Amino acid sequence: MLHFALVGHPVAHSLSPPMHRAAMHGLQLAGRYTLLDVGPDDIEDPIRELRDGAYNGLNVTIPHKVAAAIHCDRLTSEAARLGAVNTIVLGEDGMIEGHNTDLPAVQACIEELMGELSGKNVTILGAGGAARAAAAASMDLGAKQVRIHNRTRDRAEELVYDLDGPIVIVDDLESALSDSALIIHATPFGMGLASDDEEYDEAYQVAQQRLVAAPPEAKLLDLAYGPTDTPYCAAAIDLEIENQGGLNMLARQAAMSFELWTGHAVDWKPMRTAARRALG
Repeated sequence: MLHFALVGHPVAHSLSPPMHRAAMHGLQLAGRYTLLDVGPDDIEDPIRELRDGAYNGLNVTIPHKVAAAIHCDRLTSEAARLGAVNTIVLGEDGMIEGHNTDLPAVQACIEELMGELSGKNVTILGAGGAARAAAAASMDLGAKQVRIHNRTRDRAEELVYDLDGPIVIVDDLESALSDSALIIHATPFGMGLASDDEEYDEAYQVAQQRLVAAPPEAKLLDLAYGPTDTPYCAAAIDLEIENQGGLNMLARQAAMSFELWTGHAVDWKPMRTAARRALG
């Protein structure tokens, strides 16, 4: 029986189990997916257990993506570029391989929404792991300039330093948005909120105040997700801005992880459906 697991802290809210159960069901594979709530000093334990055969593959989430990369024997080019790992595979030679499926997943979402980015400006809200993947994908798709706006400048400076290309930090968000073709929200702001939650209206107002500065032809990719439209997506709809929520990226990266572990290509859409059902 196959056994996969997610390493993170916290992990109880994760949608990975229903997504991967859907993938296994679709291929008639017997297996399970376990959530491992692991502290920062214990990240080596599940990786060692993978090497010993306890698991057939691991996912890694916040806050362990960088630490996991350090403990892998080798990294793919995407993982090395971002300095972060979200999928770990035991190679046929017994080596622990670190992969990053966030980058190709967000790139696929951008291509689906935009087509291409040649000569276009992109503004990214956030500077964490998702923002890194979004920035790298935007540059790979030919963005003229990638603008990073983050609450803390230090983290934004690290991102710009680590990624080579037409990428800058912006403090004046309104000005940055005014000629951006694509806005990518890559923070946990509004994550998991339903439209009847008390915090939703406040989050919606913040999102609307920001998006109103965008040109009418701009598009929004929100990497957050919720049981209803996220505050950013809801604000975009009201402003008639074409948008896409984060469940597409979440399911795409999960499907890519599953294929790396099993060798079986899997349709990401049923995995998205399973995630949406789990959200209620």
